[in-house]
Amino acid sequence: MRHVSQWNILLVASANAIDVSFLRVSQPGDLPIWTQEFPNDLYPAELPLSTSTDETFPLGFELDTASSGRLLQEDGSPYPVMPMIHILSTAGVLCSFYVLNTTPGIVDICSP
Repeated sequence: MRHVSQWNILLVASANAIDVSFLRVSQPGDLPIWTQEFPNDLYPAELPLSTSTDETFPLGFELDTASSGRLLQEDGSPYPVMPMIHILSTAGVLCSFYVLNTTPGIVDICSP
């Protein structure tokens, strides 16, 4: 689990799930209420199947804020620099995903 305080989200990887979950505070206060955010279904942060088509699960998980990579939007303009998550699977595969936050006015958390 990794808390990104600037975005007020939790990135959560579980040893019994193939994907990464995103939790956001939907009601702040003394007893905040966390709700699950569902990222774009086209690009989920899921681990690949093993060579025998079995599910694989996370062994390690890290948020990389030293990234300098940029993805292009459909109109060709670049997204801001975004962090990456790296997940080591039970099959020994290191999978990396960009964390694209399209919330207007979002704080840049990367410092390459």
